[in-house]
Amino acid sequence: MNASTSLVLHHVDRPDIALTAFLVYRTGDPYFVRLLVPGSPSVDVARTVLVEGANLPVESASLHLLPSDDPDWLLATVHPSSPDALSLWLPRHPLGAFLAETIALVPPGREGEHIDWDREFAALVSGFPGDEGGDERGY
Repeated sequence: MNASTSLVLHHVDRPDIALTAFLVYRTGDPYFVRLLVPGSPSVDVARTVLVEGANLPVESASLHLLPSDDPDWLLATVHPSSPDALSLWLPRHPLGAFLAETIALVPPGREGEHIDWDREFAALVSGFPGDEGGDERGY
């Protein structure tokens, strides 16, 4: 089972410019959520970063997330160490609804039960140079 949603984000410097981003959660890769922002490489973010970032400032290599003074919005910086970093306003309530859906699919602490460890091991041992295998997680 999977979950996905779209979010309308706004540039921090130009709030009049909106863009639609997508969040994708796959139970086969239950620790991560993929964030797709138009014009930017996709970002795999630990689900815990998104959960914690709704209430506390959180940083990962690919995303910084912190609450704003406005309770309806979070401030997100995508690819923070890149010269092409994007600072965006992210709507708190739609993100919360999406995260609740992911938690209903895979409760925290039970992620390991949803991973096909045999497949993951096979991907590791076949992932040597010259192997042309694809990403079997569905991304």
